[in-house]
Amino acid sequence: MSPANTLRMTSGTIVVLLAALAVATAFAFWRPDVSEAWFTALGAGAATYLTWGLWKVSQDQLSLLARQNEAQLMLTLMTEYDGLRDSIATLVSWHMQCAENDADPAKLLADEVSSAGMSPFGREVSDARFRVSRFFVRTRKLVQQDYLDEQVVRSALGGRAIEDIYLALVDPLDAAVGGQHYNTNDRDFYLGLLRKYPRPDGPRA
Repeated sequence: MSPANTLRMTSGTIVVLLAALAVATAFAFWRPDVSEAWFTALGAGAATYLTWGLWKVSQDQLSLLARQNEAQLMLTLMTEYDGLRDSIATLVSWHMQCAENDADPAKLLADEVSSAGMSPFGREVSDARFRVSRFFVRTRKLVQQDYLDEQVVRSALGGRAIEDIYLALVDPLDAAVGGQHYNTNDRDFYLGLLRKYPRPDGPRA
């Protein structure tokens, strides 16, 4: 029941209780010997019901606020990810170019990064990798620190962003560039997310 409906129900009951109070008052003039018991019972019932009504309104409002907060967080994630479109396009171009030349995209980028002079495209790819990777790393940390619900992340990003972009394109580059400093925390987290919430179109071929 929505807060508005609960509040309307509580308001209607108040009217009934006031009517009952009026009847009890009239009854008191006729039977003063039992009026005290009537008023006590009526007051206890009214206090109990009104307390429950106010609690129910508060709970409904908290639930509504939680849903609104989740929707806002989801929108923020989707907007931020959409802002990475150019970086993602750069990474896709890098992988396609390497495939055409039978080159390993991860090794080639690692060689570029460790070389004395990076090519302009290599630098562009390195910067794009960093931006997209940081987005996924930061999102994972927010979930693990209970600032974000993992289902909100899964719903906002979808299987394509997680599996086809991060796991397929970005994480292999992170592993190659990071070398011995690379760890699998982010990869393990997103693989676990996909296992818990499988993508509707099935796993990536």
